[in-house]
Amino acid sequence: MAAYDPEAALAALTSFLKGRGRIKHVQLGEPKAPPTGEITAALMMESIRTVELVLDAADRVYEVTIRLYRGFLEEDGEQTELELAQVVGALMNDLDGDADLGQSVRAVDVGGIYSGGLAAGWAYLEMGDGTMYRTVDVTVPLIVDGDPGSLQH
Repeated sequence: MAAYDPEAALAALTSFLKGRGRIKHVQLGEPKAPPTGEITAALMMESIRTVELVLDAADRVYEVTIRLYRGFLEEDGEQTELELAQVVGALMNDLDGDADLGQSVRAVDVGGIYSGGLAAGWAYLEMGDGTMYRTVDVTVPLIVDGDPGSLQH
């Protein structure tokens, strides 16, 4: 396992989301153009923190935001809310369980031992072309083990 590899953790989370089949479009970073059609997910790194020193290694938390987008005017408001709530509920259930996020991630800090925990917040976002989106930011704190010897210079 490579020490502190955010790329591997993001790739594992991207693959995890794509493998669930509930979200048709998953990408790293904010979309450059307004998403269309189905729910779209963008993964963005929010922070990296050292949370524990264990012998000659440090454990870290990679806090990743999964932003879900759904066109606000594509369907009625009730349908949009229900669809996003169902996707978020299923996603959080999947992450609560035995989510296999590869060797680089020990666990999701669901209950907030080292972070604010697994959480979701709804908002509205207007894109550059004036299109309004209903969004949900799902905060996913990933606990990452450091390699032995990673603190040695």
